Amino acid sequence: MAKTATISPQAQIGKGVKIGNFTIVHDNAIVADGVTIEDYCTIGYPVDFDLPNRKLMIGKNSHIRSHSVIYEGCDFSGCIQTGHHVMVRENTIAGRLFSVGSYNDIEGDCTFGDCVRLHGYVHVGKGSKIGSFVWLYSLVTLTNDPLPPLTLDVPVILEDGVVVCLGSTVMPGAVMRKGSYAAANCQVKGEIEMGAVVKGPEAEQVGHVSTLIDFKSMKCLPWMKHALERYPEDEHSRLLKLSDEITASRINFSKDKKL
Repeated sequence: MAKTATISPQAQIGKGVKIGNFTIVHDNAIVADGVTIEDYCTIGYPVDFDLPNRKLMIGKNSHIRSHSVIYEGCDFSGCIQTGHHVMVRENTIAGRLFSVGSYNDIEGDCTFGDCVRLHGYVHVGKGSKIGSFVWLYSLVTLTNDPLPPLTLDVPVILEDGVVVCLGSTVMPGAVMRKGSYAAANCQVKGEIEMGAVVKGPEAEQVGHVSTLIDFKSMKCLPWMKHALERYPEDEHSRLLKLSDEITASRINFSKDKKL
């Protein structure tokens, strides 16, 4: 523990935990064994309104990098890894192996499945519901208010295996079904069916994800079969099942255009 860190005596700190300079750990934090929290972080940041649960759970071997702020009422007991300058608001819950890139902003009341990966500068609007094995690339924005600043709270839903590429915006109330794929700089709206590829400002459906292939490597989508090494072995069967389900959905795909 750094001498300049401030750790509440009410906080529960596990074995082998490393806490950096000028980090504050509030009394509602439960930090499991082997966690690293770098400099200038705030862990268990308190709010001035009621919460169903004020405990903050940081799972075993998590790594919180410098200048990150994680509010109370969150559950990352399945392990979280952050980049630098991350903010996660209250009532956010994630499954195992949650990866959050630098300068991410998660606005609270959000749920994430297992093995979700957010690259840098992602904004996740309040109340977003995100499944497992989802990838959000840099500068993606998930919105939740169709008429700002009325605070109407119409969050988005991203199901398992969804990929949202660089610079895309997912509009309030949008639903991306399993394995759907938003190309870079897309504006996603409405319901995107399973395995659909969408592009552009109107989220035009241009084909099924299984038609996308890189001819140099001969790798194709869905991506799951080509990325097993990135995931724990006990997740491989889930990934393969998801890949097969997405591929099979092409039979009933409504807009299977030639790309």
